[in-house]
Amino acid sequence: METKSLPILPITMVGSYSIPSWLWLTRKSLLNNELGDLDVKEAFDDALRIAVYDQENAGIDIITDGEMRRQNFTSGFYESLTGIKPNPINRKLGVPLQDQVITYNVFQKILAPKGLGIIESFKKTKKETKKQIKVTCPGPLTLSNHLNPTEEYNDIKEIENDLSKIINDELRELVSLGAEFIQIDEPSYTMQNATRQKEWTELLNKTISGINSKIALHICFGNRYGRPVTSDRSYEKLFPQILDANVDQFVLEFANRQMSEVDIWKRKNIDRELGAGIIDVKSATPENINQIIDRINLILKYVKPDNLYLNPDCGFWETPRWLAVEKMSNMVQAVKHIRSKL
Repeated sequence: METKSLPILPITMVGSYSIPSWLWLTRKSLLNNELGDLDVKEAFDDALRIAVYDQENAGIDIITDGEMRRQNFTSGFYESLTGIKPNPINRKLGVPLQDQVITYNVFQKILAPKGLGIIESFKKTKKETKKQIKVTCPGPLTLSNHLNPTEEYNDIKEIENDLSKIINDELRELVSLGAEFIQIDEPSYTMQNATRQKEWTELLNKTISGINSKIALHICFGNRYGRPVTSDRSYEKLFPQILDANVDQFVLEFANRQMSEVDIWKRKNIDRELGAGIIDVKSATPENINQIIDRINLILKYVKPDNLYLNPDCGFWETPRWLAVEKMSNMVQAVKHIRSKL
């Protein structure tokens, strides 16, 4: 499918889109075994169409599938893996937080016999749009977060390596089908022990080895239940080691941190593309257009326009749809204003 050339300061999404209200009901019905296979297929296909429509209608230049087929950011992928068993959740009542996420024990070699499901979603997205598409996939470090090595594996590094191979196979198939822009999501980079940074970079490079497409690396501080995971929300500790990653673009969040560290591209003399987060997805109110214009102008003091992409901080899956639409639309209008001045 032919794609249009991009304007300066391309606008894209980080990955997930807001879940329509009826899809929440569909998921509950699915858990209660109230739906047939065709019911499920229809619901998720319609949700993908809505995600594409809302992005196109807002004026997004590079769209995603909205990650509508995932149960959430990563948990849905564990259903594609064999060799793992879920553990009971110790806290089910009260305020939802990260301690309510399911973890798994690994009892034999991890495999994904039918892939991770990203390929099917990419095929469907290609049928729904003529715009450029960004495919998103969690990295091996983030996927390994909820897996406990037992029996088959001696430590978490062995699990990470097997997940790296599974992801690499998925990415190769995506490229063969025409994927030109792939984003690896690794929020875990900012949450783990910094002594392993060199290992993480080597693991990432292994995961994307032989993948002939534009590669972005998304590093955030978490957004489960609209909250960050860690209180240490700084990118400084990742540099310069992270620059050894063989990626074309880094996608970082700034809006939720009051544009902190926005000068890092100039201070570190970085020549890669920056996907700058200019919309706070954790905020319950939409930014006005002038506020977003100010954020873009601030970034342009430190990043060349040719190296700058613009996006929300993170995905919209924890954001109500009406709010996501308004945030997207205001972001697009602000970028158009900046373009007219460049």
